[in-house]
Amino acid sequence: MSTSTRWTVAVMVVVVALGVALWTELGDDGSPAGSQGPGSARDRRDADTAEALAGPRERADLRPCPSPGSAPGPDTLRGITLECAGDGSSVDVAKAVAGRTVVLNLWRIGARRAQRSCLRWPSTSSASGLLSPC
Repeated sequence: MSTSTRWTVAVMVVVVALGVALWTELGDDGSPAGSQGPGSARDRRDADTAEALAGPRERADLRPCPSPGSAPGPDTLRGITLECAGDGSSVDVAKAVAGRTVVLNLWRIGARRAQRSCLRWPSTSSASGLLSPC
């Protein structure tokens, strides 16, 4: 067997191995029962009970949770209920923002651009009466 043939066989073996590894990784949709995979809905960690969060909520000195507005709110937000960080109560998002001006700043915590944006929020929020998310 010539040297070029050996190298060709070796490269083909590596390519096939990488192809099989990629195929098994992408094709693996089975997960153990009860596990939370990527994209799965999960309210909170098991350790985040109301009792465990009471102390951090008190220390954070958060504003009270918003009371429902008088109008039903935007159609696109109707039916969305979230947990309020202030006291853990459920808040209907559409009713909470009804008739109010809302600034929604969504970002990934590790993004540098978001960190710079977060640094600007305190001055903006104090001048306009907004709650700073940072």
